[in-house]
This record gives sequence, structure tokens and C-alpha cells, in this order.
Amino acid sequence: KRTIKSDQSDQISRVIFNADGKQIATIGNSQIRLWETLSGERIQQFPSERKDISSAGFSLDGKHLAIGTNQGTVSLWRVGSINDLLVGI
Repeated sequence: KRTIKSDQSDQISRVIFNADGKQIATIGNSQIRLWETLSGERIQQFPSERKDISSAGFSLDGKHLAIGTNQGTVSLWRVGSINDLLVGI
């Protein structure tokens, strides 16, 4: 059993594992954060001005994270680079 101590102030509404299980993404407090599962360290926080984040998913190779909102928008980010928004639909 491993517990990752999030610094997100409110409830975490979703947790998503990448394909190899080495990273998880958490959705909470209108933010998405990426964690290393073995160490429990936060390794990335994706910028978001949206309050309606509803879902997220890793690409099969774990190199990208798609973030969806209740308003039907999707953004695609490169994992490891918070300034690398690939697509905003």
C-alpha cells in the first residue's frame, strides 16, 4: 500500500493511472496534477483556468495527457512540459 499525500485543498474527484502504472494524474480543485507512484512525488501540475474539468486520460505511450471539460473542450498536453499545449479544441 502506498499513500500519496496530495496538497490539493479539496476533494480529489478522479485518479487516472498511465499505462505502465508509474504515474497517476489527479483531478481536484479545478487542477490536474501528475504524481510518480513509487515515490509519491508531484512531478507536474497542468495549468488550468477552467473550473469544469471533468475527465483526463493518458495516451497509450504515456507521453500525452488529454484533459476534458463539462463544456466540451479538450486540451492535449505533453507530459513533462507544462508550457507545451499541443491542441486546444
